[in-house]
Amino acid sequence: MDYRTAKQEMALHYSNTSIAHDSAAVATGFSRFVSKLGAVARAVIELPRRRAVQNELRMLTDRELADIGLTRQEIPAVVRRGR
Repeated sequence: MDYRTAKQEMALHYSNTSIAHDSAAVATGFSRFVSKLGAVARAVIELPRRRAVQNELRMLTDRELADIGLTRQEIPAVVRRGR
């Protein structure tokens, strides 16, 4: 194998390695995008349920809230955390 052929083969090897690396990076980026899109979809789907829970808790008296260990000020945080 002469110098020119070895150099061409090395260039081809690095080119193929770069393509494989780029493909893996694209796949990883796409996977992250799909994961974030799923999280957004779940949040949108969950929103009506959270509003309903928050409305129900707001209808309780302070005494009823105290019975379940909550204060009126804690309602939004509790609904967000899903406690």
